[in-house]
Amino acid sequence: PKQPYKGGTRKGKVKKSPSPKPQPSAFIVTDGGMKIGFDRGTNSVLLYATYSEYEGIKRLIEKLDVRKRQVLIAATVVEASTRKLLDIGVRWQVLGKRGGASFRGTSLTDVYGAFLSGNFLMGVLSETGRTMTLGGTSVLFPDLVFLFSLLESGTGFNIVSNPRVLTLDNEPAVIKVGQVVPYAEGVKFDINGQPIITYDYREVGLELNVTPRISGENLSLSIELTLEEIIDFVTNQIGATSYTVPVTSNRVLSSDVVVENGQTVVLGGLVSTKTLRTMEGVPGLWRIPVLGRLFRRDVHQEDKTSLFIFITPYVVSSPEELSRITQEHKPYFL
Repeated sequence: PKQPYKGGTRKGKVKKSPSPKPQPSAFIVTDGGMKIGFDRGTNSVLLYATYSEYEGIKRLIEKLDVRKRQVLIAATVVEASTRKLLDIGVRWQVLGKRGGASFRGTSLTDVYGAFLSGNFLMGVLSETGRTMTLGGTSVLFPDLVFLFSLLESGTGFNIVSNPRVLTLDNEPAVIKVGQVVPYAEGVKFDINGQPIITYDYREVGLELNVTPRISGENLSLSIELTLEEIIDFVTNQIGATSYTVPVTSNRVLSSDVVVENGQTVVLGGLVSTKTLRTMEGVPGLWRIPVLGRLFRRDVHQEDKTSLFIFITPYVVSSPEELSRITQEHKPYFL
């Protein structure tokens, strides 16, 4: 009988299993007898051919197998109260018209007038023309985000979003900024005949789709902007059950522009009117049933806000360039 193993080390040979061979697709056979196939698992091209045929196919693959360039889309979405724009007197300096810009000539253009002109595509800002002047201080566009941050406090400016999206050439980049709100979808009744409201949830807000196409030193941008926002609420009632339904407005913009690498496209003219409802009353008295109405009043105030979007594309041709651009935009990621 075999003795039980009491420990120690045993020497032996290990038989290695052969590596799995590529599983090519069905070969394509040319008239000259050359066979071409490919293996998806290893991303390989299999070729049975003469040396000269091999060299020709190799040169063709080297031309086709090129790293696809990428585009970094830097966007800044800013919301501003039109009343506050008039109060602080911000002015925008644009030198000349470029890319179909609707700015007026070379003079200082009032932001209030420009963004209420009804033109969605406000223009393309050049390196020398993308300057904002405030109180005698000029700031170039990359620092406008910082300037808007300073203006946010008490001036009616609000940076809605400041996203950066990396996409491939000729591939869409999607930016969504919004919220999910409940919509009353229907009603059903329980065993006691009481209504039960059923809700569905939908996204409202801003959706920006940008598809860049690189052509030499320029980029062609296909821009689609959808803005859906809640403008009011309507109260409905079924029996003793009341429920509110949001009323939304929907605006859509589609445009194609050509810009240089690093240039900024400005979208504006998205003006909305919001009604602010507040209640003022004498503390302690306005809560008295029935009589409390005598000691309070409802205040309805309308305020117009203008939404404008800055879009700047950057062509990324190498990992080193991506690292450099990322470092430049790192403050905006925080």
